Amino acid sequence: MAGLLGMTLLARAVSFPPAVINPDESIFALAAREVLNGNLPYERFFDNKPVASTFLIAAAFRLLGQSIHAVRLLGVLCVWASAALTYALMSRGGASRSQSLCAALLYIAFTTTMGGFATLTEILLAPFTILAVLLMRETLDRPEASDVALFAYAGLASGLAILIKIVPLIPGYAVAGAVLALLVGRNRVSIARAAVMAVCFAIGSAVPMLISALVYVQKGLLADFMYATFGFAKYYAASNPGLGTVATRLGTVVDSLWPLLALAAAGIVVLANASRLRQKLEPLPALAVIWLLAELLAAGVSRHFYPHYFLSIVPPLVVLASLAIRSIAVWIGGVHARRAELVLSLIAIVIPLERAEVDAVRDLIAKPDVARALAVAILRASAGRTPTLFVTNYQLSVLYSLVDAPLPPTRFAVPAHLFSRQSAMIRVDPAAEVARVLAAHPQFVVTDAEDRLPGWAQQQLGSTLARGYRPIYTAGTVSLFQAVHGSS
Repeated sequence: MAGLLGMTLLARAVSFPPAVINPDESIFALAAREVLNGNLPYERFFDNKPVASTFLIAAAFRLLGQSIHAVRLLGVLCVWASAALTYALMSRGGASRSQSLCAALLYIAFTTTMGGFATLTEILLAPFTILAVLLMRETLDRPEASDVALFAYAGLASGLAILIKIVPLIPGYAVAGAVLALLVGRNRVSIARAAVMAVCFAIGSAVPMLISALVYVQKGLLADFMYATFGFAKYYAASNPGLGTVATRLGTVVDSLWPLLALAAAGIVVLANASRLRQKLEPLPALAVIWLLAELLAAGVSRHFYPHYFLSIVPPLVVLASLAIRSIAVWIGGVHARRAELVLSLIAIVIPLERAEVDAVRDLIAKPDVARALAVAILRASAGRTPTLFVTNYQLSVLYSLVDAPLPPTRFAVPAHLFSRQSAMIRVDPAAEVARVLAAHPQFVVTDAEDRLPGWAQQQLGSTLARGYRPIYTAGTVSLFQAVHGSS
């Protein structure tokens, strides 16, 4: 396991220098900072995500200090845990040590693709989903007396994943149904006992959500909790990114995962052929297929198809791919099958790593770090005082954290909530919120000329900046304005 941790650190080392990889990560960090300040998520800072990602990052801040490096290290730990659990799932499912290790390393390698260097919800929830699948698979081998407890624990693990992002509900229940069908089909349990196990899974999966809801009832914030957890997702799914955009995003997914997709397809062919020949099958490949289909549905249910959504299909893909590598190696290698398996495994692991590392150096490290340059300019102009600022660009939301600035006087400080169609989805009057922020005269305002701000926002910002601010730093299309003397 220490080797897997070392491999994870090595693979994700390039994620540590840049201030911004994905702005969602920056928003999670701001929400977590408010938790350490004594505020529940949504209380002082509203984000349209369930609460668990915020609490996980807050825990990382508590242990490691408040920095973007703490967020990235949490991502390393989650990928490592997912890889270790994938190894255990393979091993317990009857795979050899080499197959299990291959699956774990494939997971580490392919989660560097599709924006996976950022600590996103798909990275945070993966350990809980894989743990749930592992626990449910264990019931196929354990005595009947322990199966109800295992399903309850699996439900709890799945419930924690759901509290990070609602869509893991789909694969969790799909795998639970598949395992119960196998148990009943093998006459391992009665239908009545299977029903009890299903109820235990459902109760376990609901417990984290119910406990959280009770906390928000006590705080009088249940409506915000329910909307961020369930309501926003409904409105978001109803919006349409356009067919061209969807095609581009899916093209990125296929381009990133094609080795895994090809190997998984080969694994499914082997599975289908074995079934046709009525050979005895281990349940793990069949469960992986059901798991994969459920994860694909979960990734597509929002209809936006961002590539990072498909990081969640990597666990079942690596299970199928590692099993397929053994079959292909036996077919082409003959007496040298073990050597062929090693070569195929190394090729499958190196392809995504090499490409992801090169892309990261080009796109994240070699390019100027605008956010850090702006932070230096703000701190220099602040002359040792705590700065106040207003950031209108979503990508640069990390600035509040980099300069340790308080949030502006609005719960809706996420630029996307104020200046995009998301303002309608979260049911806020963006013009009123922006007016409140500007009335507080922040010392610094950060804008990006490339942002397509609505007309009212351009008018509000333009008049305010013209009256009381002067530009002090420019990086490309990004401008930093400071309040003139007597205006702040």
